[in-house]
Amino acid sequence: DIGVMVVAYARAGVWDEVMFTKLDHISRGLVQRSLECLRTTSSSSSSSSSEPNPGHAKCCRQGEIDLLGDVASLCMAFSYAESKGRSMIRAGSIFPFLSGVLLSSPISSSSPSSLSGGTSATRHIANILNSFARTRIWDEALFRRLSTIVRMMQPVHTPAQDIAKIVNAYSQATTRVGSGLRDTSLFLHMAHLSLMKRDSELTPRTVASIVNAFARAGVWDERIFKQMSAAVRRMPPKSIALRDIARIVYAFSLAQTRAGSTIRDGSLFRHMSARVITHTLTKAD
Repeated sequence: DIGVMVVAYARAGVWDEVMFTKLDHISRGLVQRSLECLRTTSSSSSSSSSEPNPGHAKCCRQGEIDLLGDVASLCMAFSYAESKGRSMIRAGSIFPFLSGVLLSSPISSSSPSSLSGGTSATRHIANILNSFARTRIWDEALFRRLSTIVRMMQPVHTPAQDIAKIVNAYSQATTRVGSGLRDTSLFLHMAHLSLMKRDSELTPRTVASIVNAFARAGVWDERIFKQMSAAVRRMPPKSIALRDIARIVYAFSLAQTRAGSTIRDGSLFRHMSARVITHTLTKAD
């Protein structure tokens, strides 16, 4: 797997330029092959009879998921390699290529069959967006294209951590200096998905990530913050490590102190203080 090799070399601090150039070249060929397979399948499906064909639909759906998975894997690997300390790799050139693949692919926002693949497609999209944001490559055309798909995601297929990743990526893309990207409808949809999450779907880390992401995006929907606060206070004491307490307190402090914030939650801070006072050190700390 190319992504695994890229991460392994980066983690080891082996910056072999010839090797990375070769992996870049192979990656492009593999992704191009996935794109051509999807185009062939989609073309065959559209040129067949008007009668619904479950077999063709399933093939198209799997082709879309495979392409998203390939692109996500490479985005994550090369963004990791470029952002690693003392990295000598500049992976910027592969990101425009991967963006072009997605923009020219038959993955359609009007009929996003890839979303029927469950959480796998959602996770791939979240990782693609997060990788572009991590590498600070602000391809607004890609962000707009993926936004139309994200806004069709259903709660059951969108894990809490992916909500945080997507909101964080778009908050960085829309608030950076010189950004021409505005996407209120996406933030509203992600807020709706957040409100649909049950306590059983939330962990201390995902709560902190969601609160942090919406605060950075300047989305002051008090219902989200109240729900996340209540979820934290209902969590068993032993389920929250000290590092999780720190993340949660930091996220809510950011939410309260950002310009324009109307969020105030003294009870959350008092509750977390009590947890720190009574906390017993564990291996998780």
